[in-house]
Amino acid sequence: HNLIHGVPQATSRNNSQLFKNMKSYFFQLLFIFSKLNAWSHNLI
Repeated sequence: HNLIHGVPQATSRNNSQLFKNMKSYFFQLLFIFSKLNAWSHNLI
């Protein structure tokens, strides 16, 4: 019974960790995109 009850908790913990990773990755992409956008405006 402990194994069955332990799985959803571990899964939700992994999902929250994955969500944090995706959020930080998204902000990095956003930062890089804004940098590229600024560079392209400077070039023109």
